[in-house]
Amino acid sequence: SDSVLHACGGNPDVALQVLNMLDDALEKKIMDAGRDRCVDFMGALEDADGERDGRDRGSYRFLKAVTVLLRLKGFNSRDNMMPITEIVLNRHPMLAFTPPTRVAGAPAGKAEPTFRTLELAVHLARSSTNIVAMRLGECELSSDGGDKCITEVARLVRQVGIGAQARFLEEVDFEGNFMDADAVRKIVEAAVKERCERPRACAGCPPLWLNFKNNRVRNPGSVFQNLQAWAGWAHGLENALCLADKEGCSQKACAANCRLHLPGFLEQCKPELPSQVKLAESAAASAPTAVAAVGTAGLTVQPQCQAALPPLLRPSPARKRPPEAWRACASPATRRQTPARTAPDVRRSQPRRRQSR
Repeated sequence: SDSVLHACGGNPDVALQVLNMLDDALEKKIMDAGRDRCVDFMGALEDADGERDGRDRGSYRFLKAVTVLLRLKGFNSRDNMMPITEIVLNRHPMLAFTPPTRVAGAPAGKAEPTFRTLELAVHLARSSTNIVAMRLGECELSSDGGDKCITEVARLVRQVGIGAQARFLEEVDFEGNFMDADAVRKIVEAAVKERCERPRACAGCPPLWLNFKNNRVRNPGSVFQNLQAWAGWAHGLENALCLADKEGCSQKACAANCRLHLPGFLEQCKPELPSQVKLAESAAASAPTAVAAVGTAGLTVQPQCQAALPPLLRPSPARKRPPEAWRACASPATRRQTPARTAPDVRRSQPRRRQSR
């Protein structure tokens, strides 16, 4: 099909390899498509022209080809759903940062996040009610993608389907990503809220196995306690969350009858940015040489462009005179010496008293 060849960059050998992987997944009902298993054709997908640049370029083409092939095989989200129950996309970059388009001579702007690959992965996981597990380990997901990125991630913990086919995923794996405490809070709150407001969809389902191990959450113990308290205050649940460290806790049951299992949540890594974020920020921070020449030539720089200039080229802010209260507390070395008042000036500044008759 032309659509499959277009998704694979016009390479028929790559299209055949993707087709064989998909046929194997449909037979085994497990789509093990981690980046390690896609090494043979991932380089050809990344080198093909026709898509916007980014680290996720090859992964985006791969998921796009899988989506087109499933549609050509007759699988859809209503009548004929694919029999796959587990999707593994570990180490595929789901978030990328690309430099913004700008005219010649304009200062470099902030790198723009793109999560087109994440959207395809989430759509694939929600397109069938047979899927119970989604694994996105080490996919470079972080809060730097903005609210839209975290909102898209939170769709994995929301209800799938409607009516009698409504259900929830049983396992979502985010181990080894770069999400902070705020991102985790939004995802956990969405998961608890959905399961409390839609009891029919989660009836008979085990607790959600939500893995945030080795992310970038500071003070994970305090974050867990705050989320536990929020669940009790907002939804009246005493033990909505569990660390899966109690005897009898497993992926199918919980000893405390919780709604969410957070295995290994207390094991977090140091808060640092992924390499692609560091490269994007360093590229955006350095302004072009032409702008530096204009800035040093003495021309007027507009206020909206001052933030994009390097610190050495920004105009120094106007200095304000310190208040009189600060001068009274300053040290003798920094306090300005004020001339002493003469006796007539002192008498003139004092209020005049009324003479009693």
